[in-house]
Amino acid sequence: ALRYNTGEPGAIHVGLRWMPATDPAGMVMLSVSNDGEPVSADTERSLFEPFFSTRSRGTGLGLYICRELCERHGANIDYRLHPPPVRHRNEFFVTVPVEPNGQTSPTA
Repeated sequence: ALRYNTGEPGAIHVGLRWMPATDPAGMVMLSVSNDGEPVSADTERSLFEPFFSTRSRGTGLGLYICRELCERHGANIDYRLHPPPVRHRNEFFVTVPVEPNGQTSPTA
């Protein structure tokens, strides 16, 4: 988010949201978004693939490792592009299931 934003006020948003309707206990969603250039459809399809990078010196492992860690702990990570009301937003978000007692789900 820091690398690819416009630098204008409000360019980066970080949010945490409770999603109670998804299952009996609910889920928590952490989102990070910026107002940088939209990710192309071709790039979006490969974002979480190992060794995929749009940078010449990138390893292509960052988002792949994020996805693997999320899945190992019962969470999901994804990307979406929000169309502009004023300017578009690239958003990555992690959803984590929560147990009825308020704890996150046990790890694998």
